[in-house]
Amino acid sequence: LEAYRRYPEIGATLLSEVPGCAQAVILIVSHAENFDGSGFPRGLRGTQIHLGARIIRLADGVDTFVMNFKGPGVDEALASHLLEERGRLYD
Repeated sequence: LEAYRRYPEIGATLLSEVPGCAQAVILIVSHAENFDGSGFPRGLRGTQIHLGARIIRLADGVDTFVMNFKGPGVDEALASHLLEERGRLYD
């Protein structure tokens, strides 16, 4: 679990070696923060999280949900998930 919680920082560190990616590094390091402060690596909440990172968090959450969804009705299930997690995981 601890190794998993470090993946945003590891990804940001690797990306920091790529010229011209300084802005992306800021977003990647905090894209696993949840809107309610329950995310990681720093437990940021709300507008403490850069808007771009909040957008990446939403895209990552949608991708993970769809990738792991089994059966028909993914659109309806995804819409329900997003509404349920509004204010907790997502902005």
